[in-house]
Amino acid sequence: MKKILYFIIPILLVMGCKKEEKIDPEQIKKQAVEEANKQTAEAIEEANKQNAEAIEKANKQNAEAIEKAKAHTYDFSLTFYAYDSEDGYTGFPSLPGDETTLVFLRDQTLDFKYHAMPYTDLSKGHLYSYTDNGGSVWCSISDLNATYRSGSIYPAITRNFRAVVIQSSQMRLSKPLASYSYAELKELYNLPD
Repeated sequence: MKKILYFIIPILLVMGCKKEEKIDPEQIKKQAVEEANKQTAEAIEEANKQNAEAIEKANKQNAEAIEKAKAHTYDFSLTFYAYDSEDGYTGFPSLPGDETTLVFLRDQTLDFKYHAMPYTDLSKGHLYSYTDNGGSVWCSISDLNATYRSGSIYPAITRNFRAVVIQSSQMRLSKPLASYSYAELKELYNLPD
């Protein structure tokens, strides 16, 4: 039995002892680089997520600011009867009171082009003008060729108009507002055709 123990003990000792693993510095370096790359990728992903959220929030705020600042248009038609050369439009929503209203004449008789008022249609001899009464617009027409009752229109005519309402606090214009054409305002405020 002793002989067996002498034989088994060295075998057990050899089996029980692990070989020391050789440390490979290149392998450790590679693992460290992989771990650093993984952490960097996670940090970049988190930063991109936060940036995307910040950009989305900023875009939403910008869109809200643009919506508040942009001009609004209101299309309407008015009929002018003989001896009644003025008519009004009151279809604006409740406005805060710091807005400016410009009115453009746009009609079939004028090839559907926008004409800033006051406007004189020389082919018909009509003078169009308007008054902004803060929440309502009064348009008037005069027949410059009339031989009866100081410029009243006869027969009755209907004309189409577009009012452009701009918040005064949002105007950053390089020239007086009344000197802008509809095309210029359209570009500045992204107005519809």
